[in-house]
Amino acid sequence: MLFRSLLEEKREAVQIKTAEALARLDDYSGMEKLIAILDSPNPRCRRGARKALERISNKALGADSREWSRWWEQTGKTL
Repeated sequence: MLFRSLLEEKREAVQIKTAEALARLDDYSGMEKLIAILDSPNPRCRRGARKALERISNKALGADSREWSRWWEQTGKTL
């Protein structure tokens, strides 16, 4: 999927806009990549990924990628 590949883009603005687009579409296809971005050294990318994850999932698990990974493993396969 195009959006997933854009989440790997090195340019911060592209990652953030892609995360926002996935959130607006309630698109689960990029969840694993959004979770991985939570470990990015870039605070703006981390914030964008967290906001997208929260909007898509309707969960507030913060910025801990381990928490999101656990949730995704338990819940993601049923969505």
